[in-house]
Amino acid sequence: MPLAVAAPTVAEGVAVSLSSRHPHTPNPPASQAPAAAAAAAAAAAAARLGDEELERELESEKAGIEEIRSKNAAASATAASATAASATAASATAATRLTVLLRGIEGLPPHPA
Repeated sequence: MPLAVAAPTVAEGVAVSLSSRHPHTPNPPASQAPAAAAAAAAAAAAARLGDEELERELESEKAGIEEIRSKNAAASATAASATAASATAASATAATRLTVLLRGIEGLPPHPA
């Protein structure tokens, strides 16, 4: 969910604040209206920049997580490869020992000439 949708903007807060004035409070002079509008626009722009900054931080965090996952996958593949190589070596050693044992049972020299 985009962050801009999740929270009201500062401009919305200013609009609500201005619309909920006490009924007996006089309206501000017309000369203050452009300044209030400019302040509300500036507040809205600041809120958007804050949301964009949070979005960039979130994307950066996601990239960091993906990098860690990638490294973990590579480490797992390396470990699996090392395990397979170790198993292959153990299998070859066992096969050699079995051959020597069988040749000894048959009365043959341990290694063929």
